[in-house]
Amino acid sequence: MEKDFLYLNTILNNGSYTKAAKELMISQPALSLFVKNLENEFSIKVFYKKGNKLNLTKEGELIYTYLKNKSNLLNNFKNELSSIDELHTGELRIGGTTIFIDAYMSRVVTKYKSKYPGINITIINGEVPNLIKLTEDNKLDFFLTSPIPSFLSKNIECKSLFSTKVLLCVPQEYEINNKLNAYQIEPYQTNIENKKLDSLKYFSENTFIKLSSNKNLGSMMESAFREFEFVPKSVINVSQSSTAFSLCCAGAGICLMAESDIYYGNYNCHPKYYYLNNEIFNRKMSIAYLKDKKESLAASEFISLLEDVEI
Repeated sequence: MEKDFLYLNTILNNGSYTKAAKELMISQPALSLFVKNLENEFSIKVFYKKGNKLNLTKEGELIYTYLKNKSNLLNNFKNELSSIDELHTGELRIGGTTIFIDAYMSRVVTKYKSKYPGINITIINGEVPNLIKLTEDNKLDFFLTSPIPSFLSKNIECKSLFSTKVLLCVPQEYEINNKLNAYQIEPYQTNIENKKLDSLKYFSENTFIKLSSNKNLGSMMESAFREFEFVPKSVINVSQSSTAFSLCCAGAGICLMAESDIYYGNYNCHPKYYYLNNEIFNRKMSIAYLKDKKESLAASEFISLLEDVEI
């Protein structure tokens, strides 16, 4: 039954048998036969074609919901068995963006595996929209993320873990660093009240490296520009915070980076770090999971370790 939903869901997401078969790594005739058998069993038509895309009929929507509910029940049953087995065996599927996995997951996974060696762990890197889809399709138990705007998904809930400061990263070779030497800090440095910058005007002649506005650090940089009434001389747009940091280290421009990502990222090169005097420069970290899904003991134990992680 779980395979039935996987097949049907993959066809729906791809809109074609050919693409779905390729993703599932089975033959197209085998996938077409699966749908044909469903239609014969219930005397219905599952899909209709609109343009070049397959869509569910009204009857198809009913069987899709039925198979999805059955798949959820089966997953909950497996979670119950895992709990009864007291974590001697089981499976855990977790996700996150590359930067979050590098900064947080590695330490927790090592500790978790030493405690529960019989649990098989699958870690999936991806962008938040893809991680949401994988979670909604029951292919992930949860993923690590910044808080998710409600418009991205009504099926996902977030549980806050911790918050971390976000630092302004300035290439070492920028001359402005000489003037701002007294304001430079290190990740997790304490007693920085007298070291907070109150303006971005010092960097008016410099390039800024910016993530898209739907990324947490991208939105934060846009908020900083508005808050400090600042217009950068030029901008480099990137899709990953790790790319932004690498470009910054190479001298291409100024970026934002969470101090926890810097501290635990095992980077060989470091720019100069500053902290802007504004409450927006704090990033909250959350666990995202499917609403109303029963949490397995394996997932619960991993989340407990994440909550205890030292940042």
